[in-house]
Amino acid sequence: MFVLAAIFASGCSAATTVGTFPAARDLSAPLHVFVMPPAVEGSPATGNIGRNFNDVERVVATRLLTVVRERDAGAMMADPTGQTPFLPMAKYIDAVAPALTTRNELNAAGFALQHGGTHLLVPTIVEWREMRAGDPIGALLPPHDGVVIALRLVRLAPPIVDGSVTFKNHSRVTVNQSVDKLLNGDFRQAVLRLLGSG
Repeated sequence: MFVLAAIFASGCSAATTVGTFPAARDLSAPLHVFVMPPAVEGSPATGNIGRNFNDVERVVATRLLTVVRERDAGAMMADPTGQTPFLPMAKYIDAVAPALTTRNELNAAGFALQHGGTHLLVPTIVEWREMRAGDPIGALLPPHDGVVIALRLVRLAPPIVDGSVTFKNHSRVTVNQSVDKLLNGDFRQAVLRLLGSG
């Protein structure tokens, strides 16, 4: 029990953010951000807890929109299902990279631009691992809860990637709580830095 107490005292998770942040932005400059619903890379749902991944996507989208609204009170979700793609597409695709651009992202960018957006925030869920342990020894055994979210901020006119980062947060122990808790203050700070105001 002493070992568990020591681990909890030293902190339950380790968060890192790597990538390219934009230079500090003039906070008086106009910024209207649209958040694209999260994409999913591969099969990120691992762990020993089954979870509806639509719920996970909603959790990530809601958390992102809440943080973005600290910088842009009018921030909104972008609709990736519409029929208004970003035009001309080639400029956007060249800015982001052909290997990364999806039809949903083009539609979300077009929607954002049509509704007065200056930027599109594109999140991708790379990992969402949720674990449960039935005893104290199991709480110490890996793997533990973990999230990895890639974020790309694209300026829409002219299209250019302002910043692109990957946020990782992994628990040091299995604490039998929702992995949503890993989208914590470190995640908030990473998003605000990506918006140039962290």
